[in-house]
Amino acid sequence: MLPPAWHLAILAVSGIAILAAALPLRRFRYPTRQEAIRRLEKDPALAHRPLTALNDRPADEQANASLWHEHQLKAATTLQNLTPSRPVSSVPEKDQNALRFVALIILVIAATAGWQNPGERLSRAFFPYGMLPARQNLTVEAWVTPPTYTGLPPFFLSLTHPPDPAAPPQAPQGSNIRLHIAGAGGALSASIGHTALETEKLGDMSFKASGVIEGGDGLVIRSGKRILLDWPLTVVPDAAPKIALTSEPAVHPETQELQIRYRAQDDFGIKTTRLFLRLTDGGKGKPKTISLPSPRDPSMVQSFRRDLTAHPWAGREVEMFLTVRDGAGQEGKSRPIVLILPERIFKHPIARRMVEERKRLTEPGPVRLDVASNMGILAGHPERFDNDSVIILGLSVAESRLIYNADRPSIESVRALLWDMALRLDQGLGALARRDLLKAEEALQEALRKGANQETLEQLMDQMAEAMRRYLEQMTQNIDPQDIPDLPLPEGLEAVGQDELNRMLEEARRLMRMGDREGAQELMAQLRKMLENLQAQKPENLSEALAKSKELIDRLGNLEKAQRQQLDKTFKQLNAPTNAPPPTDRQDNAAEQSALRQELKSLMKQFEAFTGDSPKALNRADDAMDRAAQSLKRQRLDVGRQFQSEAVDQLRRAQREATQMLGQALSKKGLHTFTKPGSQGTGSDPFGKERPSLRNGPITGKGPKIPGQPQIDRAGTILNELRRRLNDPTRRKLERDYIERLLKMY
Repeated sequence: MLPPAWHLAILAVSGIAILAAALPLRRFRYPTRQEAIRRLEKDPALAHRPLTALNDRPADEQANASLWHEHQLKAATTLQNLTPSRPVSSVPEKDQNALRFVALIILVIAATAGWQNPGERLSRAFFPYGMLPARQNLTVEAWVTPPTYTGLPPFFLSLTHPPDPAAPPQAPQGSNIRLHIAGAGGALSASIGHTALETEKLGDMSFKASGVIEGGDGLVIRSGKRILLDWPLTVVPDAAPKIALTSEPAVHPETQELQIRYRAQDDFGIKTTRLFLRLTDGGKGKPKTISLPSPRDPSMVQSFRRDLTAHPWAGREVEMFLTVRDGAGQEGKSRPIVLILPERIFKHPIARRMVEERKRLTEPGPVRLDVASNMGILAGHPERFDNDSVIILGLSVAESRLIYNADRPSIESVRALLWDMALRLDQGLGALARRDLLKAEEALQEALRKGANQETLEQLMDQMAEAMRRYLEQMTQNIDPQDIPDLPLPEGLEAVGQDELNRMLEEARRLMRMGDREGAQELMAQLRKMLENLQAQKPENLSEALAKSKELIDRLGNLEKAQRQQLDKTFKQLNAPTNAPPPTDRQDNAAEQSALRQELKSLMKQFEAFTGDSPKALNRADDAMDRAAQSLKRQRLDVGRQFQSEAVDQLRRAQREATQMLGQALSKKGLHTFTKPGSQGTGSDPFGKERPSLRNGPITGKGPKIPGQPQIDRAGTILNELRRRLNDPTRRKLERDYIERLLKMY
């Protein structure tokens, strides 16, 4: 729809063009009698101008009268068959390109398209928007409410606040519209595009209309065939969502968890995101469905990790694809990918045997009693699993359950029991505790996505806090915090402890109580990333790694101290008085220097065995020590002192490199999940840098902004004030009803 200024300009230009085309009409005149006679006599069938002959008079009427009379009779006889010839146009001479037919075609198309409502179209042509004829005292009010999933606010239109034709309001497809019309009579109708709205008469001059906006370019209200109102309105279509993997699926080398990275996009937000798995060999079993986090930022790449090693399809070829659904129910699907579902490799022989028997329970046929018999055999040799009473009891329960229960739920419970016992034997209690923790976190995230009530969320939050306490207790069971060396963690990793995790959990609880579930979900996503980095290591293995790293650091420090002492010894020998007898231990000095070099080589080998490499500075220190020893053997103390000084400098640099390398090695073994007592709450990382904290202010980044403590306190104050006003009996009922509806959201 054109703006009124453009519409008026086009009307003016068209009017001027019409007037210009009509200017030649002022020279128009009717033909004279003689011109008309001459035009008729141009007919080739008429010879000798008979009309002129009839109107002629002889010069001498008396002479040859009979001959003249005969001439006129002949002329009259010729005119008996006179018919006007067809008109001859001069347009082809002036329009040699036949452009006149283009105008004719456009006229035919316009007449065909507008034959149903020609009056309305002519009215629109001559009356620009805002100047359409309307009844006096007409009142029109329109409320447009977009679908809830769009998150867009409703907007209001009226005759006093009409839409701007240059920037018409936008209504998402599927929006509800409600109209109230007063001051109009007759057969009233309203439509948006080709969709008619339901109209109901409320009184003699009052109507209401409502409907769902599916398409069109404007709102039109008619009284009969007369247009009362024509408002521009842009309907924004709801495009289908899209989802795609940003990289190939990977498997975590330590936990065998399936890792995927994906990006999901939609114009108005995503409702659900799911991962589907199905066998490619046509095996039995329904496709497995896993709910995935739905990103709130379309530009954000979402990552997801899940341990599927306990699934019956572990180790088999499956087809994986992702689906996404928006609020309108439209779906998008990623391209399918074929992969081998990760399978956990157990090292403990009894654990491997349990997993093999567990797989047999998924096979068809009467294998149940055979598996039960094997459970009894394993239980009869407790020395094979260190006489673990939990394993003995679990094997007995599995045997009895398989013997006396053949239903599918009982068999599935035995499968779960065998898997838990295998994890206990192979990975220790830490693996079970970590699995329970991640399950508790997934249940809480799912409840947040589905909008569970506050009581359910509180219960799930308590379960997660307890699972996290048990897991960290298993991680730190045999580790003395004082034994943890003060090593910097690699870049991108952060030292966290139980206090830090508990504080994040409590902040998420407070956000949920305030009704900010989006912020709680984002905080839980950050907590999830931390939990995914927690490696379920056996405490004894981690203690050995800590002891080894501390030993390497101490040995490197002692080596640097010994090299410094050798440098001081050489310096004293070099600065001895010239009249003093030559020292007898110069050869011993060279031998001691060679011994220090051998100690360095041994230390480098241990670094390579523990971290996979040795600090580069140690190679330079080794070269300096070798040259120093050679110089001392040749009694060149000044040169030997220079190389010894260089060796001391390189050993100092090596200590800095070694701490970083050991920090990386220990982080892979799970050390980065612990911090020393008292380190929490300082607001700094191991390097002394300030870290973001919920106490100091909001944590920002991609996704929604998580409010800090000041914002949380202010929101709590507002909620308390709303609750106070709700319980104030002196306030109007209308106000209290509104506050009650408002508080239901929180």
